[in-house]
Amino acid sequence: MPGDNNNESSESLPVLRTEEFDDGQLVKEVLVEGSGETPVEGSKVIVHYTGTLLDGTKFDSSRDRDSPFNFVIGAGRVIKGWDVGVATMRVGERAILICQPDYAYGARGHPPTIPENATLRFDVELLEWEKEPETTQEKIEAANKRKEQGNALVSEKKFAEALAKYNAGLEFLKAQWSMSDEEKKEANAVCAPLHLNSALCQIQLGEYRSAILSCEKALDIDEGNPKAWYRRGSAKLRLHEYKEAIEDFEASLRLSPDDASIKTNLARARKLQADAKKKEKALYGKMFG
Repeated sequence: MPGDNNNESSESLPVLRTEEFDDGQLVKEVLVEGSGETPVEGSKVIVHYTGTLLDGTKFDSSRDRDSPFNFVIGAGRVIKGWDVGVATMRVGERAILICQPDYAYGARGHPPTIPENATLRFDVELLEWEKEPETTQEKIEAANKRKEQGNALVSEKKFAEALAKYNAGLEFLKAQWSMSDEEKKEANAVCAPLHLNSALCQIQLGEYRSAILSCEKALDIDEGNPKAWYRRGSAKLRLHEYKEAIEDFEASLRLSPDDASIKTNLARARKLQADAKKKEKALYGKMFG
């Protein structure tokens, strides 16, 4: 399975075969064979990598961050060695890409971590790739796929990774001006839960202001969604904005009157508000008493 070798040092893996490109400007040493087709130009690839200088000095690693990196083949957003080398890989393949300066950061380097005219060594694993969606229906399907992937990560309590999936799903559907009314309706049916699930992750990550914005975007789509009011209230509660939190919980309860969790949090918000008022009153009493 892709990712099984992420934590295994490349030094412990034998080189199965070697390929050269452009008179040795790029050398690929295959450590683990992959399967399936290679990515086509314009496709989005997701990789894990570790970058080192030839003396072994590590300057970057997605593995250390436990956060895979993605880019679009042929878009010019990465060094040439990656655009060329990753395009030859298959899912599950792990390889060393040795990039001469012209296929890396050239004469200028990338201060302070990469010196001038440096040859770089990247240990890369291709985790997955897919052709960028073009039609509205393809974009809706891709957004749905990201939602499902995010939901699976939430179940594992990987909230930062899940949030990245939800954001990627929303990115597919951000330009709705060219959609028909029916397509907009279908797209919004995916966008609303993406915003709400983003809010859930943002609350878990302590990003309460961002969670409020996500809930408001969901409410722009459907103001009758009790979950959107509830999560916005939850974020406001954590910011000690008790009056606003109570209003949101009350709005949520009107839409879902039998929900026990809403009732519990509404009661909690009211108690916290009352406690805060008592403390404030006591403080003023000491100041002016």
